[in-house]
Amino acid sequence: GDGTGIAPRVCRGSEVPRDRIFTTGCPVLNETLSGGIPARRVTEIVGESNCGKTQVCLQLLLAAQWPREHGGMGGRSLYIHTEGDGEVCMKRLKDLAEFHASKGLVPPSALDAIFMEKHEGSAAESMHATLVRAKGLVERFQGSGMPLKLIVIDSIANVFKEDDAKDGAGDDEDFLSAARTRSRQQYRIVQLLKGYAEQYDLSVVLTNHVVDCVGGENAWHEMQRLSCGGDLVSSDRSVLPSMGLTWSHLVDCRHFVSRTTRKLDQSKYNTSGVVRKWRVLFSPTQKPRQCMYIINQLGVWGLPESCLEFEDTQSQPQHDDEDLAPA
Repeated sequence: GDGTGIAPRVCRGSEVPRDRIFTTGCPVLNETLSGGIPARRVTEIVGESNCGKTQVCLQLLLAAQWPREHGGMGGRSLYIHTEGDGEVCMKRLKDLAEFHASKGLVPPSALDAIFMEKHEGSAAESMHATLVRAKGLVERFQGSGMPLKLIVIDSIANVFKEDDAKDGAGDDEDFLSAARTRSRQQYRIVQLLKGYAEQYDLSVVLTNHVVDCVGGENAWHEMQRLSCGGDLVSSDRSVLPSMGLTWSHLVDCRHFVSRTTRKLDQSKYNTSGVVRKWRVLFSPTQKPRQCMYIINQLGVWGLPESCLEFEDTQSQPQHDDEDLAPA
């Protein structure tokens, strides 16, 4: 065991009540995700850089605070970031919090309910120790009017970079030994997170990178490709989720976000114009759907079909991004 006293239990999708799904903060994304992000699950968001994975995470940190009548969980969040500048994330989070507060969905003090932890280094054992300590934070607010309801790790792939580098050194026996050790570490971390999710009725969201799928036929790549339901394409490149096939069997839900070559008219949309795609690859509670989305100063927004229909014509309707925001 992990020494936490938590024993994860297998739970069928039909056993998850609707009130254990919390909003993404966007109605179009909610529809794609069969309501939103499920509780008591480990949800992985896979994608290349500049797909907006961190933007999604920051939006979820605030959406978790929304009142239950608006699809939130009325709870606090823990955000563990393993790469990048925490100050940049905090500035962006502050801007988003002001927008959510202006809609009356979170209080002006929303940032006080979000705990940020910078994970130094890329050792899996260090991350496991961080998560063991996190139990104290979860229990501190358990039973309060605002319990901790969301744990985010952005990104989990960075935790195993050091182990991936070791895999490339030595002979076949060393490689297999390193792979077995990494698999055990992945299992320990995910089981700990699943235990928290089940015992404390919270959601866990992880982000993961992708790797280019190159070279000839590779049995491991083919099995991983099939586990994703087929080819994954981002920026016109064939890619695969990083961290290997074993990891893909540990998470409950896998979502794939990617960059497309489609553009929106920047003069009509408050955005860079880059259109991205969100796909549900597998989940026990969500259907395999997909939608296009954009990122702007107000957050991450799924695109209604009406926007896509007129995307490349002069008759594209005038659109205010706040129309996508919650009332």
